[in-house]
Amino acid sequence: MLTLRHLLETIDLLQDARVVAGDGGLARAVQWSQIADTPGLSEWLQPGDLLLTTAFALQEPEASQRALVTALADKGVVGMVVTVGRYFDHVPEPMRAAAQALDFPIIELPWQISLLELSKRISQKIVAQQEELLSKSLSIHQTLTQLVVEGAGLEAVAQALAHLLDRAVAIEDERLMLLAHASRGEQDEARRLSIRRLGSSPQMVRVLEEKGVFADLQRSPRPRRLGPIPELGMTLERIIAPITAGGQVLGYVWVVAAARSLTQLDFVAIEHAATVAALVITKERDLRRAREQRRGDLLEDLLSPDLRLTPALRRRAAAVGVAPDQRHRVLTLLATTEPDQALDQTERWLLQGLGLPPERLPRVRKLGELIIILAEEWIPATEKTLVTLAAEGATLSAGLGAPCQGLADLHRSYRQARESAAIHASLRPDAPFLAFQDLGLFHWLYLLDEEQLGENRYLDDIRALAAHDAEHKGDLLHSLEVYLDLGANASAAAKALFLHRSTLLYRLERCRQLCRADLASPVERLHLHAALKAWRLRASDTL
Repeated sequence: MLTLRHLLETIDLLQDARVVAGDGGLARAVQWSQIADTPGLSEWLQPGDLLLTTAFALQEPEASQRALVTALADKGVVGMVVTVGRYFDHVPEPMRAAAQALDFPIIELPWQISLLELSKRISQKIVAQQEELLSKSLSIHQTLTQLVVEGAGLEAVAQALAHLLDRAVAIEDERLMLLAHASRGEQDEARRLSIRRLGSSPQMVRVLEEKGVFADLQRSPRPRRLGPIPELGMTLERIIAPITAGGQVLGYVWVVAAARSLTQLDFVAIEHAATVAALVITKERDLRRAREQRRGDLLEDLLSPDLRLTPALRRRAAAVGVAPDQRHRVLTLLATTEPDQALDQTERWLLQGLGLPPERLPRVRKLGELIIILAEEWIPATEKTLVTLAAEGATLSAGLGAPCQGLADLHRSYRQARESAAIHASLRPDAPFLAFQDLGLFHWLYLLDEEQLGENRYLDDIRALAAHDAEHKGDLLHSLEVYLDLGANASAAAKALFLHRSTLLYRLERCRQLCRADLASPVERLHLHAALKAWRLRASDTL
């Protein structure tokens, strides 16, 4: 970008030039220079032009002089170079005052300087810069395109772009989940957070949507500059470019400005990178779909109770990370809201937590469910990742089956994992996941059929209590549940419910009356507690 300040510093004809107004606009880019001396000269100029004039046309009333400056600034003219000493000794004060208020540069130049020669020098500078930009652009395009020829992935594209620009780069998918990044130069807290989260935060996504950024990029798929958003930790400006193929946005390339201002080359480079990334993403998605289809078919075979073990099946299982001689456990994760996004994020976090390449984690997706076959040694890292996901606000139902030795028992661990996930959703949503061996009484309640449940008098009492709450908009059932969960400790329950102890005792008395139960009896409390959990475990309208 050739700025007015750079011209002043590098063209010898301007060594005696003097900025008399609007020095705050010297960083504007000069697209071309125009010599004009006729009245109404603003009509002949274009945005980005630098006006060169002898000031002949400036011999007008003060109001007209101020109006000319305003018109030039509104037109997007970069500034004005005026030769003085013939028609004017200096640019008139009204013009200078108007220009200073608008940060519109006015530069005085001795009358003897040829404006024709000055325009020629400026043009040479602009052409030379364009040739340099074209040369660098071609080099960047060749470098990035060669990566595609060599079969490199997005990580290599991000690293190459960061090296070429000496700036931090990130490539994200259409939901702003991180696909690749390269840390180089200065970064702000928003970028560091997105790397830790493996994607932009929900707050960042919401703000960009509210600002219309994604809608604008969809309408006009060209790189766009984004200014700082300090409240989100985004203190550095950025360029964001959409990655598109066939009119569909596949993701975004980000370049962080750091201490150096963004240049035209940055915009050209990120556009090249977005094109190359589209080729890589399209290719990788096609390959991934084919691999996932083959892997999914194999894992569904392994999880089937009708599994027929053959030497060929053992070899295929080992190839996808399910060694026949290792102990395994099945993990299943269910997502009901935005399942694709939630399970995509979970996959990424698990791969990072386990330190595995995607092809070494045996998993299959179907209908909002992610099923993973875990080697026993992966369990600690998996549990830690699930805890972290829950702390980050992920809403998943996660169940972990019991260990099994050999491939023939995988279907049993899968059944247990699904049961644990269902119970997790109904009874333990506060926990990051639920392991089968920790189900205890919940396992038996889960297996009871409706006829057996319907014969239980205590379940009738719980149903009656729920109906009373619905009719009177009360909270007796929840109060009773918290009281029983906390071992019949009234003080602890009152504190957990943010109630006065006497208020809780009143509610418990009402529960006792409606349920016809003696809450002082440990056995009666046990019966009620089990019935209450059975009611929670199933939809109340089916019991």
